[in-house]
Amino acid sequence: MGGGGFNLTQLLEKQVSNPSKTQIQHIFYIIAESLSAWHLDENTFKELGIKSDLLEFIKQSGAYRASVFVQNADATMKSLDVQISGLFQIEIPLSLSVGKNLVFKMSAGYIFKDLGFKTTFFYGGSGTWHKIDNYAISQGFDEIKFSNHITQFAKEKGFAPPFEGAWGAYDHYLYEFIKDYTLANKDTKSFAMVMSVSNHGPWDAPVEQFGVDYDKIDKFLKAKQLPQDDYVRRIFSHFIYQDKMLARFVKETSKVLPNSLFIITGDHGGTSFYTQTSKDEIPLIIYSPILKPKVLANVGSHIDITPTITELVAPNAYKYASFGTPLLSNDYKKAFEKRNALGYKLVANERFLYDGFKIEYFKDKKPQNDDESLAKNLFENLKRAKALSWWIFKNGYIIKD
Repeated sequence: MGGGGFNLTQLLEKQVSNPSKTQIQHIFYIIAESLSAWHLDENTFKELGIKSDLLEFIKQSGAYRASVFVQNADATMKSLDVQISGLFQIEIPLSLSVGKNLVFKMSAGYIFKDLGFKTTFFYGGSGTWHKIDNYAISQGFDEIKFSNHITQFAKEKGFAPPFEGAWGAYDHYLYEFIKDYTLANKDTKSFAMVMSVSNHGPWDAPVEQFGVDYDKIDKFLKAKQLPQDDYVRRIFSHFIYQDKMLARFVKETSKVLPNSLFIITGDHGGTSFYTQTSKDEIPLIIYSPILKPKVLANVGSHIDITPTITELVAPNAYKYASFGTPLLSNDYKKAFEKRNALGYKLVANERFLYDGFKIEYFKDKKPQNDDESLAKNLFENLKRAKALSWWIFKNGYIIKD
């Protein structure tokens, strides 16, 4: 390692393989509050006597949905630290270290600004929460729009109150604001990272206005022998509301801005008292009206989202740094891979989750002879990735001789 040390950006460097001439003008990277894997379980909706608007859209549009996708943090700001910075979660609040941080080269804001996109962070809550305003700007975002901007917009448009709840602007007005803002600037290439807030206690959104039926929820809770109290009712009502708002935004926006790319995930798993699904499992959905990418892998984590977007929108041979790996590509010569995922406190593949102590198999997946050694090796890789993330945060990109 002569010459003063080893540059970690060389280790993390990726190169885009994109033969497509199709240009994406607008990117919407949506992080939905507490969106969990079980929120998109078709049987749950059937038993409730309703349909998932988001699931229906996925089927009709042919959108990509990862088979196994795990979180990289268990709380909202910790998740945003990962998804904004591109570093693994190191239990240091990056957003509160503004002024000390580097502009991380693997951060979404840095990469997409470098690619010529105007970068905006849209947050349904307060811009001062965890210094999210300063943090987003420090990591390459040109601007941040938050609850004050959204509620003012709703009032000026003459929309009906209420406009916001305990955590900030309701999802239906957040997405309406983003759509209107992007349309007003449709000739400017844009990258929007979005964080919603409505699917969070005290669950106070006016969900009845959007066809959420409490009678059906009550029947479902009784049939499943779940607590029939207002707390549980509102949890179910808000995951239904969130589903409707996400599907409506993608449907409406993709019609008026077809040269767009939509990414939907959760910040972390939500309440899971109803399901056997691991709290670490969350969805990843990717859709564009004008792209038909090849699936490279069905297994991933938050850290893989930014490289996946980059692979789809950047010019051929573009180089960037990332801990993650693309799950999709416009290059059909690339081969499908059986991939592993490095999550928050566990690792995963298409057959199991492993937290360093116990292997948990997915339904209908049988143990194989090499599972234990494979799982342990993957967990060591997670430790290494976190150690490198800590080094970059503390010392920069050079490991000295």
